[in-house]
Amino acid sequence: MLFQGREPGAARLTTAFRLLLAQVALCLLVAPALAAVPGEPVVLLHGFDSSPDLWRGTSALLQEHGYRPISISWAPGEGEGAVSVGERLIAPEINAALAEAGFSEAESFHIVAHSLGGLIARQLLEHPGAASRDWPERVKSLIMLSTPHHGARTGLASLACRHFRDRRWRETACDMRPRSPFLQRLGHGMTGGPPVPYLSIGVESPRPFLLVPLFDGDGDGRARGNDNTVMAESSALAGAPFVLWRGLSESDHFTASCSSVVNGWILQFLDSRSVPEPQGRRMRSENICPASLPATHEQRPELR
Repeated sequence: MLFQGREPGAARLTTAFRLLLAQVALCLLVAPALAAVPGEPVVLLHGFDSSPDLWRGTSALLQEHGYRPISISWAPGEGEGAVSVGERLIAPEINAALAEAGFSEAESFHIVAHSLGGLIARQLLEHPGAASRDWPERVKSLIMLSTPHHGARTGLASLACRHFRDRRWRETACDMRPRSPFLQRLGHGMTGGPPVPYLSIGVESPRPFLLVPLFDGDGDGRARGNDNTVMAESSALAGAPFVLWRGLSESDHFTASCSSVVNGWILQFLDSRSVPEPQGRRMRSENICPASLPATHEQRPELR
């Protein structure tokens, strides 16, 4: 007999059931493997007296584009400068956060840093210590926004160095003065090029309230204004690509990170290391920052 005593319909049902079981088993095997593959990690590092909230729009955008944003919250100890806090706290926190997110010590990552955070990231890459010794091989790119490689040059760093309300930050403010030992060691140019691909983004506010002399940091003969905290072209770093954001909105020190244009530049560099085209005139931008941090925002639990 063709079905050895079974009805043809029963045989078809048995075959269908076996196929269903095979599909379920395959899903059970494949799903954990897919879930275990995280997006490429991007460490988001804030700057002076700030918080991960600065990057809330960037974090959501990175997730939409398949990256894994990991924010680090940090503050120096009283009397502690940028070099010390970088090696003592920031580099170990980044290493620990990457490990907690499921990335091995050999896996690479990107860094997107704001202001002082960019200077500290440079210090960790260009003068690595114990906690960042392998970073020149692991870090795929460093993007810096409003990072004062030439010093703040607006007078605010010198003022904060002596009088900032939270004494913990005073020494790092001193480090952002134009002739500080920290900046002299870093320099504002690299004859041999950066250790990893760098992109530096300066910001010029359309409505500056700091009446200070214009500054030409990129040597093109055209001096620029400021972002109401640091000079726009203080972000220029010889040997690395530099682009200036001159928006009609989202165009000062603490709002540029919410600009749709600036975040488009960040994604462009992360995706292809492609340098954004310079602006010929001021541009409009959308504010991409939600009211609060997204629920899936990666942040060290003890630092929330």
